[in-house]
Formats: sequence, C-alpha cells, structure tokens
Amino acid sequence: MWHTEHTLETTTEPEAIWRRYEDVCGWPDWDEGLEWARLLGPLKVGSAGSLKRKGGLRQRFMVVEVNEGRGFTCIGRKLLTHMRLVHSVEPSSLGSRVTHRVEVQGPMAWWLQLTMARRIRQTLAPAVRKLARIAGRH
Repeated sequence: MWHTEHTLETTTEPEAIWRRYEDVCGWPDWDEGLEWARLLGPLKVGSAGSLKRKGGLRQRFMVVEVNEGRGFTCIGRKLLTHMRLVHSVEPSSLGSRVTHRVEVQGPMAWWLQLTMARRIRQTLAPAVRKLARIAGRH
C-alpha cells in the first residue's frame, strides 16, 4: 500500500468547498487532470460514477462514505488495486482546512506507484489550491 495527500489552510468557508464537491460534473474546473466526471445521482453512499483523466481511460468509482458538509470518499479499481480517494474539509481558524488523500492498495499497488505516483503527487496540490480559489469566488 502507498498513499499521498495534500492539506491546505484557506480563507474559503467549508460550505463553499462542499458545494464544489457536490458538483461532480464541475470537478474538472478545479482538477485540471480530469477531462470529465459524472455521478449517477446525488453525492451519497452507493452512488456510482465515472471519470476520465486527460490522456487516460474512463475509470468507474463508487461513493463509499459521505459526511455531509465535511467530505466524501470514493473507491475505484485499477489493475487489481483499490484506489481510495478521500476528500475532506473542516473549519479552521483561517476558514477551512482542505485535505485530499489518495490511498492505493492491492497486488499491483507497487506498479501504480512506479507509473502514477509522481503524476498524482504533482497534481494533488494544484487541484486543492484551485478548488479553494474557485469556491472562494462564489
């Protein structure tokens, strides 16, 4: 298993971040690595979705945890691995603390670490920063 995460303190309020999380079709607005994202139904446990990374294939995911107004977790499968994507926002003295975490486990996790970990680490921080910036404008 391996993981990476990025946390940002921002003046943007948690409610504004949450609204951006709920707008799944709008995820590419703040995650420039995404071409598109879709969810069948609202952001709730059991909802299925799919997304396409730029230059990649379509990936399916399932929402496995939702803490209304605070965050959600999705799981996707790729090459005999489980990719757990954790998105959370909590109030802080500045406004919000936003954390995005990617956890990868399974028999081929080592391969994904070799082939994808660097790109994931490079895109995680800019996505969190852009999310806070865009959410703070509305």
